[in-house]
Amino acid sequence: MLNLLCDAHDALERAQNSDELRVEIEKFARQSGFEHFVYALTISAPSLKPQHYIINGFPPEWHERYIERG
Repeated sequence: MLNLLCDAHDALERAQNSDELRVEIEKFARQSGFEHFVYALTISAPSLKPQHYIINGFPPEWHERYIERG
């Protein structure tokens, strides 16, 4: 398991954009036994409005239903 975590960490650090990040997160999720995933990140700084980022690996209809129901 430690090798899996180390490999995932290294791969995530090498990702150059959100598409590459999504591929690596999905690979790690599947290797960990998960079929779907959500990665959410909020970046806040005292003088800036918080920025929210979401990368999800759920089927589109699941995501749409979630958004519709709030």
